[in-house]
Amino acid sequence: MFTVLAGTPYLVLDRILLAIGTLPAATKEQFQQQEQHTFLFTWDTRLSNILSQPDDQVTLLVYHDKLDEFYIFQKIGTRHEGQLLFSLPSHWGIERLHLWSIWESAEQKRNSTSQYHLFDSKPERTS
Repeated sequence: MFTVLAGTPYLVLDRILLAIGTLPAATKEQFQQQEQHTFLFTWDTRLSNILSQPDDQVTLLVYHDKLDEFYIFQKIGTRHEGQLLFSLPSHWGIERLHLWSIWESAEQKRNSTSQYHLFDSKPERTS
């Protein structure tokens, strides 16, 4: 979770786990920008197992690395919905965001391991 560059430790964001659990995370999770500060989060509802239930709830944590600010959306959607829209603070410039999703059973007895996603509106080009 850490790396050291020139003697200074840094977090490796894509390796951070916010939760570890036995509940399956949703599959094929995707984030797509809809408007300037609005995103569509989608996932596949067809794949499930004995532990996953249609009423499992998702929590999203979004981190803006340039502003060093977090925004948390607690239990904002259920597994059977397959998608949800969410809006971020208007003062955030939306260029690069780090997002984690965590699924939790409706009874709050199980949760998933967090899934990391990077949204980069200007991905680096390789020549």
